[in-house]
Amino acid sequence: MTEILARLDALAAYAGPWRPLRDEAPRLRTRLEELREREQRLDDMLIVALVGGSGVGKSTLLNALAGDQLAPTSEYRPCTSSPTVYQPPGSSFGLDGWTRVYGSALENLVIIDTPDSDTVVRQHRASVITALTQCDVVLVCGSAEKYLDEATWSLLRPLQGERTVVCVETKADAEQQSVREHWLARMKAEGFDVAQYFRVSQRRTLDRKLTGRAASENEYDFPRLESFLRDELNVEQARRIKRSNAFGLLTKTLAGLRDRVGTQQESLETLAKTLDE
Repeated sequence: MTEILARLDALAAYAGPWRPLRDEAPRLRTRLEELREREQRLDDMLIVALVGGSGVGKSTLLNALAGDQLAPTSEYRPCTSSPTVYQPPGSSFGLDGWTRVYGSALENLVIIDTPDSDTVVRQHRASVITALTQCDVVLVCGSAEKYLDEATWSLLRPLQGERTVVCVETKADAEQQSVREHWLARMKAEGFDVAQYFRVSQRRTLDRKLTGRAASENEYDFPRLESFLRDELNVEQARRIKRSNAFGLLTKTLAGLRDRVGTQQESLETLAKTLDE
């Protein structure tokens, strides 16, 4: 990877007369900055972003994971205006204007509760994009009533192959059939490789934790989701995910370079031959 980045650096520094490569150089420099940043963060804590449309229960999910009322919730209207960062004590992460909450329920992770992906407020949507840029794992949250909104797709599409994606079907209920098969089929059709799928009743879990009761079956996959976040996303797995994400970004960078510049090779060779003659 070091050798490839060095070769890309040389291309990104191009300022000569050949327009296709000269026009591509700024985009390539931006990609290289992100690649090097991700390379430097391989040993950092894993960052998980909760993303989804209004009313699907992202904030309630965060509260259920923490076992406390960290973020304001509402079943009917957007209530997260800026990202809420739930992070272990002593860790440093977060941007200006973001709410930071220090806890220890998940000592190996930083979790970001983002504003609704279908928000019409420009700065709220911009903060979702920033959170997606910073994160390593995306927990895409959707309920049986709302899991295919175009606003969420539009935010996720640019990150295909660059982030580990997990689907969380929220508000699970015995009277409502799971959307698992249909949702996974659509994710596959959109080009996403989903690492895990969980169906949860986050409100029941939160109520149970706040009252000190034992876990019950009507929480569905919530215990399995907690185990995944707490145990499976350990230091070794976090590094593997970060490397995989960086490799996905590198692959897309090379593919884009080939599509936008490499296709001009034949015309460049023809021009070189003409000049030689």
